[in-house]
Amino acid sequence: MLEVKAQLPRAELEPWDRGWSRLYETLPASQLDEGVLEDAASRMAGYIVTLQPLLDNLKRINAWIHSRRGTSFHWSITTST
Repeated sequence: MLEVKAQLPRAELEPWDRGWSRLYETLPASQLDEGVLEDAASRMAGYIVTLQPLLDNLKRINAWIHSRRGTSFHWSITTST
């Protein structure tokens, strides 16, 4: 996760529930306006660019495990508002 924190310095990573961790960022906004929207969109793009390679690697690992053992690793990504 050091790579993630290096590219997403404002991100918070904390234990969540039964072995899960939560990666999030609090965005200060006294009101919702175009500036806040643009900032949020830019940060979201940063998360996607940073996390997509990790997700792709997990998919490759899952496929390899499944091909060797006939099982699969199940995971999900959740978001909250």
